[in-house]
Amino acid sequence: MTTIVPRVERLYSLEELRGLRRNLLHYARTFPPGDERNQHFRVAVSFRALLKNEKWLRDQVRNDS
Repeated sequence: MTTIVPRVERLYSLEELRGLRRNLLHYARTFPPGDERNQHFRVAVSFRALLKNEKWLRDQVRNDS
């Protein structure tokens, strides 16, 4: 018989999520201009869109932040 492990979701503070976006942008800037750099910038832009999505943010951010 298999055991079912309950899924534990990690909740973040708003400051942690903003820091992650900042790190994504800094990481993208480490690449020379070109396709790879653009791909990393697109990830950062997509993450920014998530941070503007109130429903997603409500599900990801701890209540104490």
